[in-house]
Amino acid sequence: MVQILNKQEFSDKLLELNLTIDSFSKQANTSIEDINKWNKEIPINTVKWLLDYEYKQKIKLLQKEFIEIKKSSSKWFKNYHHAIFDFVMSKEKYTEFTVEDYNIIIRVGNEHFGFKHLVLKHYGKNSIGEITALDILKIGNIIKYDVTVPTENEDRIVFMQSKNNIKYKVVLNKEKNGKLLFSFFSDK
Repeated sequence: MVQILNKQEFSDKLLELNLTIDSFSKQANTSIEDINKWNKEIPINTVKWLLDYEYKQKIKLLQKEFIEIKKSSSKWFKNYHHAIFDFVMSKEKYTEFTVEDYNIIIRVGNEHFGFKHLVLKHYGKNSIGEITALDILKIGNIIKYDVTVPTENEDRIVFMQSKNNIKYKVVLNKEKNGKLLFSFFSDK
């Protein structure tokens, strides 16, 4: 379910995304007259458009940061680092890779689940958790060290790693085929 926005939250989101009403109107193919008619709730299709726009902007930034990281430190890149790098650079819908004996799947997902959720909610300054590009690239490292914590849900595996006074957590859901679907990543 997409979060409902009111008119003020809509204006705040435009400001956060460096969009004016005019630029939004042109890019989203919505007339200014229609925008002015919105009273309390912003249409769901507009909220979805804003989420997609924000995701695309953050992916562009993530791609630039990935390129810089790879230029300066490609010597430590393992297969799982390359898989995440290629996934972000190619904009595929999913990627699969192996870390130790775990077969991992990362899907784009949506604003509530998967990679899109990670990027929208946790990647970048002033976000919840402020996950960096390097953190994203090294998701497999947390799984590699195979430190799991008990969970009440038997269909999940939670990996934890403490490094430089930061606790990283990766949550994977067990699929019927034995693969693990990326669900959550945080530095909290």
